[in-house]
Amino acid sequence: MAIISDYQEEEEQSNASNSEPSASSKSETHSFTANFDTSNPRDFLRKVFDFIAQTSDFFQNDTAVEEVVSVAHAAKVKAAAETAEKKKKEVEAAKKEAAAAEKKNKEVEASKEDAAAVEKKKGQESGSIGKRLTQFQL
Repeated sequence: MAIISDYQEEEEQSNASNSEPSASSKSETHSFTANFDTSNPRDFLRKVFDFIAQTSDFFQNDTAVEEVVSVAHAAKVKAAAETAEKKKKEVEAAKKEAAAAEKKNKEVEASKEDAAAVEKKKGQESGSIGKRLTQFQL
């Protein structure tokens, strides 16, 4: 009775020794350098696609353009979602600031009303004292 993991290891070793890596399965790394001008992103993309076409067989695939469009669409959707989320956070922050300002205004108004009430009470007390003094002198 064979253990499955042993069998799989033996099979993988025999497959690896029998097959040679093909030219298309070899992975090569190439350097790419380009300046990105935010006012002209098409020029950068053109350079990227030219580089890909020169260094790989990616564009020989019939679906390559569809794949590029799909990636571009996904990036557009992601950017729109990020922009919407950022605006939502800004609106929430503005609402919080407005609520805090409103609360502070109410506190200031309440303080003014309290101060006016204290002044009125002082005025009434001083008037009452004046009447008492006048009555006392008579």
